[in-house]
Amino acid sequence: MVEEDRLVAALAERSGGALTEAQIVQRLHVGGQRYRNFLHAGAASILRALHDARCAAEGEERLRMREAVEALGVRHDIPDWVVTLTRTYLAATSQHYTEAERAWVHRALREYLAPGTDTTGVPGLSTD
Repeated sequence: MVEEDRLVAALAERSGGALTEAQIVQRLHVGGQRYRNFLHAGAASILRALHDARCAAEGEERLRMREAVEALGVRHDIPDWVVTLTRTYLAATSQHYTEAERAWVHRALREYLAPGTDTTGVPGLSTD
């Protein structure tokens, strides 16, 4: 399975039935690089949270963080505990962003974690 196929499958699965794989492929086509960059920003926020947690962790916990990074990078797999970790990380670092930047990052994360039919605020897919 190639990288894009893994991304499509993961996004369709995480949409909870809201979007099919064909609809995700269409989004990637219509949204182009702007949409891909937006998805990348969502994934990058997860990676930042995992990196910071991994630097502070030791032993088995550090290994768990590394395995989560690999699962994200290879399969776009995101366990529930990683979602919680990322949301906690974003809340703790929110003072570093303007309100508009925070909203954009949170929307990118939401789109990457669970894309849905609402494309409001999604670059390449919305008009706003």
